[in-house]
Amino acid sequence: HKNTNVYWLDAVLRRNEKLNAQSIPLQFQHCVQDMGRRQIFVSFDVDAIRQSDCPGVSCPSPIGLTADEAAAMCF
Repeated sequence: HKNTNVYWLDAVLRRNEKLNAQSIPLQFQHCVQDMGRRQIFVSFDVDAIRQSDCPGVSCPSPIGLTADEAAAMCF
């Protein structure tokens, strides 16, 4: 859809976190703010949480969210 923004957790976000001292939850907050007052749907799969914090996921990610980052984004 032409009016849809999709944001992916990837190495770019981790690099921004390290270079610009922007935490993943803060970057997420900026993405939501950039969307303005439009309706949004937010979803992430448990596979987005790193394996060390969420063992047993089917497709673990070494650069995934920590459990604390995921919780900060949800609440």
